[in-house]
Amino acid sequence: MKKLPGSLEIKLHEKLSKSDILNILAEQMTMLEETFGIQEFKIFSYLECYIGDKKKALYYRSRNSAVATFKLKGLESPVNTAKLISKENGQRIVSFDKDLDINRISATVRNIQNNNPYRGWSEGISVVPASIISKIIEVDIIRAQEEQGRLYRIEEQRKKEEQ
Repeated sequence: MKKLPGSLEIKLHEKLSKSDILNILAEQMTMLEETFGIQEFKIFSYLECYIGDKKKALYYRSRNSAVATFKLKGLESPVNTAKLISKENGQRIVSFDKDLDINRISATVRNIQNNNPYRGWSEGISVVPASIISKIIEVDIIRAQEEQGRLYRIEEQRKKEEQ
């Protein structure tokens, strides 16, 4: 597992450039945007996103946990469409390289529409306010600290009894 700056981790089966990684993330985020209506993303220990101006997170109901990673085993590597997405006056603007390959772009768009794995996941995953996920993480941290304290006290008691 190669670790990248921040909390982003990508398992590399072959050497990828930063540009390749960003292109793959862009394609995955396009699928998430199409499925859930997400407009902006931030990657922490969970995937934080924005719908409108509301901060959201993806929540896995049956596991009562935040979605932190996606493993798409059946999905072929996305085709780099060499696109640049920017916002101007609240509108999304997509620009392309000079060597525009319409067939490759078309194939990528069709692949995303036909094989969007997130569509099936939307039954078990919901978009919730990010504050809910922050609370879940906070409670988990407190619980872990309390358990660590309890184990420390048990160990101290055991040492006293041995003396």
